[in-house]
Amino acid sequence: MARPRRAIVKADAGLWAMEEALHRRGFSSVAGADEAGRGACAGPLVTAACILPPGPRGRVPELADSKLLTAAARERVYAQVVRRARAWSVVIIPPGE
Repeated sequence: MARPRRAIVKADAGLWAMEEALHRRGFSSVAGADEAGRGACAGPLVTAACILPPGPRGRVPELADSKLLTAAARERVYAQVVRRARAWSVVIIPPGE
């Protein structure tokens, strides 16, 4: 199988531009991931990843780094991601593990 050509995107183009470039290069699924926590020692550490459909169906307007969102915005984004995602997963690692 031939390898897709490199996806070249301007650094300031944003994540949507990067995802669209990867789709144009033949990647059918692109996963986004985020983590939140109080550090490896204090825990818990929460990680999440999802695959949204390409194009407008996968757009979640407020989607951004969880640390940049208010608690209310995180709840809205979570509901939209779970509803639209092709696949998603959340892992919680308690302190001490």
